[in-house]
Amino acid sequence: MVLEALACGTPVVATPVGVVNTILKEGVNGVIVAGDGEKPMARAITQMLKAPGDTQAMIRKTVTGFDWRSIAASMTETYRELLDRRNAIGNALPAASRHALPNLK
Repeated sequence: MVLEALACGTPVVATPVGVVNTILKEGVNGVIVAGDGEKPMARAITQMLKAPGDTQAMIRKTVTGFDWRSIAASMTETYRELLDRRNAIGNALPAASRHALPNLK
């Protein structure tokens, strides 16, 4: 959902889980909240709402950094890599076990 929000020009407030740190740039296209619970998240959202000029600057930077074509290309590449790995694992299995894996070429 982070990439989708960025592609729509929406600054993101998120916690640093998964790939968030590689996608979000603090203060550039969103805010990364390190604290647990809803209070740190609420503070970050409130701060963005109170500073519309800063938020608009983030939106401009966000829109130029992400678009649907680049997101689709990245996702397609990821799926291809996953299928290649799946096929490599399937080919390494004994022939009797390969029937359990669907053919996804």
